[in-house]
Amino acid sequence: MKILRAPWNEDLFRILEGFPDLAHDDEVDACSGALEMLNVQMKGANIYEWYRQQFENVPARTATTWVPLWAPLGTPYRPFQAGTSTSARMVPL
Repeated sequence: MKILRAPWNEDLFRILEGFPDLAHDDEVDACSGALEMLNVQMKGANIYEWYRQQFENVPARTATTWVPLWAPLGTPYRPFQAGTSTSARMVPL
């Protein structure tokens, strides 16, 4: 693996070498995820591949699904009036 020589190298290596003892591991997650995606030999063995396969099995939506939205307690009730955008009680999912 090659890493571009840049001013941020020292910080990145410090974070990678400090894993898992450091409080934040976002850079470690990003680096390991990128390596998994780029390593062809590991295809099928990583979480990204699993999510991709799961997504392919989700049926496409054929119609709009509507869900109710509930206002916080104390919000005055206004009955639905067709044709007005501010009084809509349902939104498409």
